[in-house]
Amino acid sequence: MTSYGPPERVYVENEWYDGPKAGIADIGGVPHRFVATFEETRDDYSDIFLVWSVDKAELDLEIEQWALFVEWNTRYEAGAAGTDTHPGHGGISARWTRFRRCSTAPEPRCHRRLDTRWRKQAGPSRKDATPSMVQITASAGSFYNDRNTAMGILEIDLTPRMKGLFSACERNCTAECCGILAFDFSPLYVANDLVWQEREGKFLEGIEALNNELDSILEQGLAQTPDERGFVCLIANTNSFFSKSDLQTLVERVRWAVAQAAVVIDCVNQLEKTAPPRPVYRTT
Repeated sequence: MTSYGPPERVYVENEWYDGPKAGIADIGGVPHRFVATFEETRDDYSDIFLVWSVDKAELDLEIEQWALFVEWNTRYEAGAAGTDTHPGHGGISARWTRFRRCSTAPEPRCHRRLDTRWRKQAGPSRKDATPSMVQITASAGSFYNDRNTAMGILEIDLTPRMKGLFSACERNCTAECCGILAFDFSPLYVANDLVWQEREGKFLEGIEALNNELDSILEQGLAQTPDERGFVCLIANTNSFFSKSDLQTLVERVRWAVAQAAVVIDCVNQLEKTAPPRPVYRTT
Protein backbone atom coordinates (compact mmCIF):
# COMPACT_ATOMS: atom_id res chain seq x y z
CA MET A 1 0.00 0.00 0.00
CA THR A 2 1.37 3.41 -0.96
CA SER A 3 2.25 5.67 1.96
CA TYR A 4 1.67 9.39 1.47
CA GLY A 5 3.27 12.33 3.18
CA PRO A 6 1.48 15.16 4.99
CA PRO A 7 -0.65 17.77 3.16
CA GLU A 8 1.28 20.76 1.83
CA ARG A 9 0.41 24.15 0.40
CA VAL A 10 -0.47 24.73 -3.24
CA TYR A 11 0.47 28.25 -4.38
CA VAL A 12 -0.97 28.38 -7.89
CA GLU A 13 -2.77 26.16 -10.38
CA ASN A 14 -1.75 26.81 -13.98
CA GLU A 15 -3.82 23.98 -15.48
CA TRP A 16 -6.92 22.17 -14.27
CA TYR A 17 -8.73 19.10 -15.61
CA ASP A 18 -10.60 17.07 -12.98
CA GLY A 19 -7.97 18.36 -10.56
CA PRO A 20 -4.75 20.38 -10.78
CA LYS A 21 -2.48 19.34 -13.65
CA ALA A 22 0.20 22.02 -13.41
CA GLY A 23 1.24 24.70 -10.95
CA ILE A 24 3.46 25.26 -7.93
CA ALA A 25 3.18 23.53 -4.55
CA ASP A 26 5.37 22.82 -1.55
CA ILE A 27 7.12 19.45 -1.44
CA GLY A 28 8.92 18.90 1.81
CA GLY A 29 8.35 22.59 2.55
CA VAL A 30 10.15 23.70 -0.65
CA PRO A 31 8.24 25.25 -3.59
CA HIS A 32 8.23 22.98 -6.66
CA ARG A 33 6.63 23.26 -10.06
CA PHE A 34 4.46 20.24 -10.85
CA VAL A 35 3.27 18.96 -14.24
CA ALA A 36 0.99 15.95 -14.70
CA THR A 37 2.11 13.10 -16.96
CA PHE A 38 -0.22 11.69 -19.60
CA GLU A 39 -0.71 7.95 -20.12
CA GLU A 40 -1.24 7.22 -23.80
CA THR A 41 -2.57 3.70 -23.10
CA ARG A 42 -5.31 5.09 -20.83
CA ASP A 43 -5.75 8.27 -22.87
CA ASP A 44 -5.85 10.15 -19.59
CA TYR A 45 -3.66 11.89 -17.04
CA SER A 46 -1.99 9.71 -14.43
CA ASP A 47 -1.31 10.37 -10.74
CA ILE A 48 2.42 10.69 -11.53
CA PHE A 49 3.72 14.25 -11.70
CA LEU A 50 7.07 15.63 -12.79
CA VAL A 51 8.32 18.10 -10.16
CA TRP A 52 11.32 20.40 -9.85
CA SER A 53 12.22 23.16 -7.44
CA VAL A 54 11.71 26.85 -8.24
CA ASP A 55 13.40 29.89 -6.74
CA LYS A 56 11.70 32.75 -4.90
CA ALA A 57 11.74 35.08 -7.91
CA GLU A 58 9.87 32.56 -10.06
CA LEU A 59 7.43 31.79 -7.24
CA ASP A 60 6.70 35.49 -6.73
CA LEU A 61 5.94 35.91 -10.44
CA GLU A 62 3.60 32.92 -10.39
CA ILE A 63 1.77 34.28 -7.34
CA GLU A 64 1.44 37.65 -9.09
CA GLN A 65 -0.09 35.98 -12.15
CA TRP A 66 -2.47 33.99 -9.94
CA ALA A 67 -3.59 37.22 -8.27
CA LEU A 68 -4.33 38.70 -11.72
CA PHE A 69 -6.36 35.62 -12.61
CA VAL A 70 -8.29 35.73 -9.32
CA GLU A 71 -9.07 39.42 -9.88
CA TRP A 72 -10.45 38.68 -13.37
CA ASN A 73 -12.27 35.51 -12.27
CA THR A 74 -14.10 37.38 -9.50
CA ARG A 75 -15.45 39.86 -12.04
CA TYR A 76 -16.21 37.07 -14.54
CA GLU A 77 -18.25 35.00 -12.05
CA ALA A 78 -20.13 38.16 -11.04
CA GLY A 79 -21.12 38.72 -14.69
CA ALA A 80 -19.04 41.90 -14.91
CA ALA A 81 -16.46 40.56 -17.42
CA GLY A 82 -16.43 38.24 -20.41
CA THR A 83 -13.92 35.62 -21.50
CA ASP A 84 -12.54 38.09 -24.03
CA THR A 85 -11.20 40.16 -21.12
CA HIS A 86 -9.11 37.33 -19.67
CA PRO A 87 -5.62 38.77 -18.96
CA GLY A 88 -4.08 35.93 -20.95
CA HIS A 89 -5.28 37.57 -24.16
CA GLY A 90 -2.50 39.69 -25.61
CA GLY A 91 -2.61 43.44 -25.05
CA ILE A 92 -4.97 43.35 -22.06
CA SER A 93 -2.52 43.17 -19.16
CA ALA A 94 1.07 44.37 -19.48
CA ARG A 95 1.91 42.68 -16.18
CA TRP A 96 0.57 39.32 -17.44
CA THR A 97 2.49 39.66 -20.71
CA ARG A 98 5.68 40.43 -18.79
CA PHE A 99 5.09 37.38 -16.64
CA ARG A 100 4.61 35.10 -19.64
CA ARG A 101 7.95 36.25 -21.06
CA CYS A 102 9.65 35.40 -17.76
CA SER A 103 8.00 32.01 -17.23
CA THR A 104 8.53 30.19 -20.53
CA ALA A 105 11.70 28.35 -19.51
CA PRO A 106 11.71 24.72 -20.72
CA GLU A 107 11.26 21.78 -18.39
CA PRO A 108 14.65 21.09 -16.76
CA ARG A 109 16.61 17.95 -17.56
CA CYS A 110 16.56 17.00 -13.87
CA HIS A 111 13.27 16.40 -12.14
CA ARG A 112 11.56 13.94 -9.86
CA ARG A 113 8.54 11.76 -10.54
CA LEU A 114 6.07 11.72 -7.65
CA ASP A 115 2.86 9.83 -7.08
CA THR A 116 0.23 12.30 -5.82
CA ARG A 117 -3.15 12.60 -4.24
CA TRP A 118 -5.23 15.77 -4.10
CA ARG A 119 -7.91 16.71 -1.65
CA LYS A 120 -9.92 19.86 -1.11
CA GLN A 121 -9.17 21.79 2.04
CA ALA A 122 -12.13 23.13 3.97
CA GLY A 123 -12.30 26.87 3.54
CA PRO A 124 -12.63 29.42 0.75
CA SER A 125 -12.95 28.66 -2.95
CA ARG A 126 -9.88 27.30 -4.69
CA LYS A 127 -10.10 30.34 -6.93
CA ASP A 128 -9.02 32.54 -4.08
CA ALA A 129 -5.75 34.38 -3.56
CA THR A 130 -4.46 31.21 -1.91
CA PRO A 131 -5.85 28.03 -3.54
CA SER A 132 -7.66 25.79 -1.06
CA MET A 133 -6.21 22.58 -2.42
CA VAL A 134 -3.61 20.55 -0.63
CA GLN A 135 -1.27 17.98 -2.11
CA ILE A 136 -0.35 14.69 -0.46
CA THR A 137 2.75 13.21 -2.02
CA ALA A 138 4.68 9.99 -2.13
CA SER A 139 7.38 9.22 -4.64
CA ALA A 140 7.23 6.88 -7.56
CA GLY A 141 10.28 5.52 -9.33
CA SER A 142 13.49 6.02 -7.41
CA PHE A 143 12.52 9.07 -5.38
CA TYR A 144 10.61 9.44 -2.15
CA ASN A 145 9.46 12.76 -0.77
CA ASP A 146 8.69 11.33 2.67
CA ARG A 147 11.68 9.57 4.20
CA ASN A 148 9.32 7.89 6.68
CA THR A 149 8.18 5.64 3.83
CA ALA A 150 11.65 4.03 4.04
CA MET A 151 10.93 2.32 7.35
CA GLY A 152 12.26 -1.23 7.27
CA ILE A 153 14.37 -0.78 4.14
CA LEU A 154 18.16 -1.11 4.18
CA GLU A 155 19.96 2.25 4.26
CA ILE A 156 23.53 2.12 2.95
CA ASP A 157 26.01 4.77 4.06
CA LEU A 158 29.00 5.43 1.84
CA THR A 159 32.54 5.63 3.22
CA PRO A 160 34.27 9.04 3.10
CA ARG A 161 36.31 7.84 0.08
CA MET A 162 33.20 6.89 -1.91
CA LYS A 163 31.37 10.01 -0.74
CA GLY A 164 34.20 12.06 -2.24
CA LEU A 165 33.80 10.31 -5.59
CA PHE A 166 30.03 10.78 -5.60
CA SER A 167 30.46 14.43 -4.64
CA ALA A 168 32.84 14.95 -7.58
CA CYS A 169 30.16 13.53 -9.90
CA GLU A 170 27.23 15.56 -8.49
CA ARG A 171 27.19 17.82 -11.55
CA ASN A 172 23.69 17.84 -13.04
CA CYS A 173 21.85 19.11 -9.97
CA THR A 174 21.86 18.26 -6.25
CA ALA A 175 20.95 14.89 -4.76
CA GLU A 176 18.55 16.64 -2.39
CA CYS A 177 16.56 17.82 -5.39
CA CYS A 178 17.02 15.23 -8.13
CA GLY A 179 18.31 12.09 -6.43
CA ILE A 180 20.49 9.85 -8.56
CA LEU A 181 19.76 11.98 -11.66
CA ALA A 182 21.96 14.67 -10.11
CA PHE A 183 25.05 12.53 -10.72
CA ASP A 184 27.11 12.19 -13.89
CA PHE A 185 29.49 9.28 -13.43
CA SER A 186 31.81 10.35 -16.22
CA PRO A 187 35.41 9.05 -16.19
CA LEU A 188 36.54 12.69 -16.40
CA TYR A 189 34.86 13.64 -13.12
CA VAL A 190 36.02 10.44 -11.44
CA ALA A 191 39.58 11.03 -12.69
CA ASN A 192 39.52 14.52 -11.23
CA ASP A 193 38.72 12.96 -7.86
CA LEU A 194 41.23 10.10 -8.13
CA VAL A 195 44.18 12.19 -9.31
CA TRP A 196 44.78 13.44 -5.78
CA GLN A 197 45.34 9.87 -4.60
CA GLU A 198 47.64 9.31 -7.57
CA ARG A 199 49.74 12.29 -6.48
CA GLU A 200 49.92 10.94 -2.94
CA GLY A 201 51.12 7.54 -4.18
CA LYS A 202 47.89 5.78 -3.11
CA PHE A 203 46.30 5.43 -6.54
CA LEU A 204 46.08 1.65 -6.89
CA GLU A 205 45.18 1.29 -3.22
CA GLY A 206 42.37 3.81 -3.66
CA ILE A 207 40.94 2.06 -6.73
CA GLU A 208 40.98 -1.28 -4.96
CA ALA A 209 39.16 0.20 -1.97
CA LEU A 210 36.49 1.70 -4.23
CA ASN A 211 35.92 -1.59 -6.06
CA ASN A 212 35.71 -3.48 -2.76
CA GLU A 213 33.11 -1.03 -1.50
CA LEU A 214 31.10 -1.37 -4.71
CA ASP A 215 31.15 -5.15 -4.22
CA SER A 216 29.89 -4.69 -0.67
CA ILE A 217 27.10 -2.31 -1.72
CA LEU A 218 25.87 -4.73 -4.38
CA GLU A 219 26.11 -7.73 -2.07
CA GLN A 220 24.11 -5.97 0.65
CA GLY A 221 21.41 -4.86 -1.77
CA LEU A 222 21.01 -8.20 -3.54
CA ALA A 223 20.68 -9.97 -0.18
CA GLN A 224 17.53 -7.96 0.64
CA THR A 225 13.95 -8.98 -0.07
CA PRO A 226 12.27 -6.30 -2.24
CA ASP A 227 9.50 -4.33 -0.55
CA GLU A 228 6.05 -3.85 -2.09
CA ARG A 229 7.47 -1.22 -4.45
CA GLY A 230 10.36 -3.42 -5.57
CA PHE A 231 13.04 -1.49 -3.67
CA VAL A 232 15.81 -3.16 -1.66
CA CYS A 233 17.86 -0.27 -0.33
CA LEU A 234 18.35 3.45 0.05
CA ILE A 235 21.74 5.04 -0.54
CA ALA A 236 21.58 8.10 1.67
CA ASN A 237 24.08 10.21 -0.25
CA THR A 238 22.04 9.84 -3.43
CA ASN A 239 18.66 10.53 -1.82
CA SER A 240 17.33 7.59 -3.87
CA PHE A 241 15.82 4.15 -3.47
CA PHE A 242 17.03 1.28 -5.64
CA SER A 243 15.61 -1.96 -6.93
CA LYS A 244 18.03 -4.84 -7.46
CA SER A 245 18.37 -4.05 -11.15
CA ASP A 246 18.79 -0.31 -10.48
CA LEU A 247 21.51 -1.06 -7.95
CA GLN A 248 23.35 -3.34 -10.37
CA THR A 249 23.20 -0.64 -13.04
CA LEU A 250 24.62 1.95 -10.63
CA VAL A 251 27.46 -0.28 -9.42
CA GLU A 252 28.41 -1.33 -12.96
CA ARG A 253 28.47 2.28 -14.12
CA VAL A 254 30.60 3.51 -11.22
CA ARG A 255 32.97 0.55 -11.56
CA TRP A 256 33.36 1.27 -15.29
CA ALA A 257 33.94 4.98 -14.63
CA VAL A 258 36.67 4.19 -12.08
CA ALA A 259 38.44 1.86 -14.53
CA GLN A 260 38.25 4.39 -17.36
CA ALA A 261 39.38 7.18 -15.04
CA ALA A 262 42.61 5.25 -14.48
CA VAL A 263 43.12 5.20 -18.27
CA VAL A 264 42.45 8.94 -18.48
CA ILE A 265 44.98 9.69 -15.74
CA ASP A 266 47.60 7.48 -17.43
CA CYS A 267 47.06 9.30 -20.75
CA VAL A 268 47.47 12.68 -19.06
CA ASN A 269 50.67 11.50 -17.36
CA GLN A 270 52.06 10.42 -20.73
CA LEU A 271 51.17 13.78 -22.27
CA GLU A 272 52.88 15.57 -19.39
CA LYS A 273 56.21 14.07 -20.45
CA THR A 274 56.23 16.22 -23.58
CA ALA A 275 54.30 19.19 -22.20
CA PRO A 276 55.84 22.67 -21.76
CA PRO A 277 57.11 23.47 -18.27
CA ARG A 278 54.55 24.44 -15.67
CA PRO A 279 54.44 28.12 -14.67
CA VAL A 280 56.68 29.03 -11.76
CA TYR A 281 55.13 30.93 -8.89
CA ARG A 282 57.34 33.73 -7.57
CA THR A 283 56.64 36.14 -4.78
CA THR A 284 57.38 39.81 -5.19
